Amino acid sequence: MTEDGVWAMNARHETVYVNRRLVELLGYGAPAELLGRTVESFMFDEDLAAHHERMQARRRGEGQRYEHRFRRADGSELRCRVSATPLRDAAGGFGGSIAVMTDISEQHRAAERMRVMAELLDHAPSSITVHDFEGSFLYANEMTFRLHGYTREEFLALRLHEIDVPESATLIEARMRALREQGTATFEVRHRCKDGSSLPLEVSVRLTTWMGRPALLSIASDLRERQRAAEELRRKSEELDRYFESSLDLFCITDTDGCFRRLNPQWERTLGYPLAELEGRRFLDLVHPDDLPATVARVVQFERQQSVLSFENRCRCRDGSYRWIEWRWLSQGKVIYAAARDVTERRQAEEQRRRLEQQLLHAQKMEAVGRLAGGLAHDFNNILTVVQSCSALALERLREDDPSREDLEQIRHAARRATGLTRQLLAFSRRQVLNPVTFDLNRLVVDVQKLLCRLLGEDILLQLDLAPELGAVHADPGQIEQVLVNLAVNARDAMPDGGHLTIATAGLELGSPPPPALATLPPGPYIRLTVEDDGCGMSEETLAHLFEPFFTTKVAGRGTGLGMPTVYGIVAQSGGGLAVRSAVGRGTTVEVYLPVAEDQPRDESDRPAAAESPPGGTETVLVAEDDEQVRNLAANVLRSAGYRVLLAADGRQALQLAAEHPDAIHLLLTDVVMPELGGRQLAERLIAARPALRVLFMSGHADDAAFHDGTGSSGVPFVSKPFGPTELRTRVRRILDADP
Repeated sequence: MTEDGVWAMNARHETVYVNRRLVELLGYGAPAELLGRTVESFMFDEDLAAHHERMQARRRGEGQRYEHRFRRADGSELRCRVSATPLRDAAGGFGGSIAVMTDISEQHRAAERMRVMAELLDHAPSSITVHDFEGSFLYANEMTFRLHGYTREEFLALRLHEIDVPESATLIEARMRALREQGTATFEVRHRCKDGSSLPLEVSVRLTTWMGRPALLSIASDLRERQRAAEELRRKSEELDRYFESSLDLFCITDTDGCFRRLNPQWERTLGYPLAELEGRRFLDLVHPDDLPATVARVVQFERQQSVLSFENRCRCRDGSYRWIEWRWLSQGKVIYAAARDVTERRQAEEQRRRLEQQLLHAQKMEAVGRLAGGLAHDFNNILTVVQSCSALALERLREDDPSREDLEQIRHAARRATGLTRQLLAFSRRQVLNPVTFDLNRLVVDVQKLLCRLLGEDILLQLDLAPELGAVHADPGQIEQVLVNLAVNARDAMPDGGHLTIATAGLELGSPPPPALATLPPGPYIRLTVEDDGCGMSEETLAHLFEPFFTTKVAGRGTGLGMPTVYGIVAQSGGGLAVRSAVGRGTTVEVYLPVAEDQPRDESDRPAAAESPPGGTETVLVAEDDEQVRNLAANVLRSAGYRVLLAADGRQALQLAAEHPDAIHLLLTDVVMPELGGRQLAERLIAARPALRVLFMSGHADDAAFHDGTGSSGVPFVSKPFGPTELRTRVRRILDADP
């Protein structure tokens, strides 16, 4: 959990989100107790004016950093450092703000204690004065005025000889001799107060400079108050000791060699060492080896500059683990005072945030590449539809002994191979038309085992480790088979001298939050499909590019670089996630996570039998397709089967043709995506005018959610590009013959 609270509010200053840390800081039990309440309801009345000024600046789009206090649930005060960022609504106006709250209550209390301590020193029980060699006073503290009975202005207007009781020349000479020889002298004198009384003092005098000129600093104690002052000093010393002993921060005193001389008990609670084991030990002995050079460099710099030193490093615990420690050093003569704090949790949170940011950047890059790949594949599908169908039509017209048949078969074969590549691109970009069903994943793995064995060869041993009573998944079985084939082929290429490949399944529950590699998956029940090999493995650099299309480590001609991107796209489009672990020489483990299906697997015996290719017909078909070649091809295929065809280059032209056509139109064959008016909108408007009209959609990808399962979530028929003449004739005839 982060140490900072997060507070989001709308334009009316009402709370719309708080994280768990902020709820704890304000002393409430659950976020629901804060939601809907205005920020002002957590403030003290005297702070509202300043708050409203800040809100006006925030509405102008100004970010802010400031300190503020809030009222906790029990009425106590919470001091926070606030970093506020304004948010904009869709119209560009003020939509609210989000604030990160850092608890500085303890720091504020510590500062207050320091202020009080400074005030105590300024009003110390001793009289402190500075005067020049002529006896003119340059400074005096409050105790001096109080002891002598003068106001500040009255005392500073006096000279030393005016308050000194006359002393013997011998005593004065001894004082000056000590000052010349040692730079300091301590003696007892008597001063004359304003009321004429005599004040006995013990005075310590030393040479100093004041505002750039030589002077004498005198610290005088009322001998009558010595006992009381000693008792007060003892009490304050005990107070500091109690704070030293009970503080949750780490305090220590070291000598100039860095050896611990005194430590507070928090060291034992943090690192696990008994204090006696640490005392006398060099602090550098605890530093992590990787942090030692930087730490030594900072220490050397500190010794040269003698300034305050702040740094972080890892220190070894007694059990061998390491904790991140934030240090602050201050030199005082031959000792060093250090205050430290355990910041391990903060560093871990920062590291997790950094990993999540990297994953987000990677996901954004993959999404951009996926859009490009999907767009190329969609356009290429239109071309392949023409190539595949035209070659099929030409073959239908040729005699069996025609010498041109072989060339056309080669064209048709090449088109099929290109179709496979476009399907891989669509799978990677998650725009492939899927036919998901609920099925038993274990059964699919067993069914595909023979195929995988043939792919792997005799020198690779395939082992299955399938969990019994595994739940079902809802996905396209053919695509999941493709995932297994791609992973098996990659494993085979990673084990040129043979090895072991294990395919395992297991059921598990993903918690919240999920592991970083599966950060996009919601919590819930999942089935994990694991493919593990003991091959050559991959480096971290290779892993970073693993899912990028056309990236491959194989020699030229051995791979397209679409295997793992295809796996990534299929799994993502199926609602799952991927985690990959690998190291050079240690093999590779790929984990596929698929959500458990809510319904039961479909009985394979319920699959409808494939219908025979039906005859043509004489009905009227309106074809709407913005690609001219695909449009003309569809017309030729349908006309060759006897249908009457009306051609439209877009949705608006199709509406005009339908309005001008007096006779019945039996079927609309339309592309899903067309400029100005898409296929769905065209179908809706035509059906409104011609209720008996049947519709068949066609497309090269599944961006439209109505066609994500291959048949349309609303039961609307759909044919995927590229298609051949027989497939188109079959789908058209089946729709025309079906019940309305």
